[in-house]
Amino acid sequence: MEKHITLLTNRAGSYEGISGGGSAMREKLLSSLEKEGHKVTCLAAGKNDMKVTDSVRGPLLRLSMHNISILCKVISQSDLLIVSGSYTPLWVVGVSMARFVYDVPTLFICTMNADKAGATWSDGTWKQRIAWHLFTHNDIITSSISQLTYTRSATHATKLRDKFGMHIDGVMVQTDQYISFYPPTTDEHFKEREEARSWLTNGYSGSDKNLLLFAGRLIPEKRINLLVKCKPENCILAVVGAVTNESEKEQVMKLHNPQEGIFIHVGFVSHSRLRTLYWAADAHVSASDYETLGNTVHESILCGTPVVIENAGGYISQVSTIEKQG
Repeated sequence: MEKHITLLTNRAGSYEGISGGGSAMREKLLSSLEKEGHKVTCLAAGKNDMKVTDSVRGPLLRLSMHNISILCKVISQSDLLIVSGSYTPLWVVGVSMARFVYDVPTLFICTMNADKAGATWSDGTWKQRIAWHLFTHNDIITSSISQLTYTRSATHATKLRDKFGMHIDGVMVQTDQYISFYPPTTDEHFKEREEARSWLTNGYSGSDKNLLLFAGRLIPEKRINLLVKCKPENCILAVVGAVTNESEKEQVMKLHNPQEGIFIHVGFVSHSRLRTLYWAADAHVSASDYETLGNTVHESILCGTPVVIENAGGYISQVSTIEKQG
């Protein structure tokens, strides 16, 4: 039976590289719901390019009468309200209206940056502390009102429970999220792997060096400069991903140094192409010190490529061996 499902979020994602794993997850979720025959509405702030999106005005879905009127109209016609993302004040209003006025079931998928919230509470400026207290308590209240609260990894669920006392009902899993990622098994696959390795290294033929790959958004939080700084001499580092603006592109391209074995490729990469890049690498690496899940780690492992990552965030729940280096 067709249901009308509404997603309330701070940012709706894109496969074109303008946003992160959480946003892309929401796009895949909505796409799956549509394929199942449901009517889907997405209320989001910021940059959106989904056909189902009915964008609301203002950053972080600000509390305006215009936004509240849109929200009430859509929720009153919905069979389910899903809230996903973080830091959005209008959520509390939306979940409250759904639960106590329109009797609409609610599901909250929490992606709050628990590590950054705790650190900012302790060491941030007074403005940062106020902002993060507001952000965090917004998520805590949203969770307490929602009928079910899920998050994206077991590690993140534990942090939300232990640090903030949030009741987490489970971990969200999308069974078709990683369907494009698998190990090479045919002669054609291995030919694609060799081509991808040549592309990553701009044709460099040094087979004596290991190829390290970082794939993801090329933004400051991913700490690409640290990967470059820590690259072993007997390795090549290839960095692949999209940027959100020209300033980010300019900064990351300064790290491009083929003579030192550092190759930067800026641009969106499709899942089918990304699969061959994982095949080509000897290891996938990341210096990001916070991820609620870390999609690229899961993708790399599914492709048969080992990972070297920070002992942090959702990464931990995806690896079987953790080695601590001083």
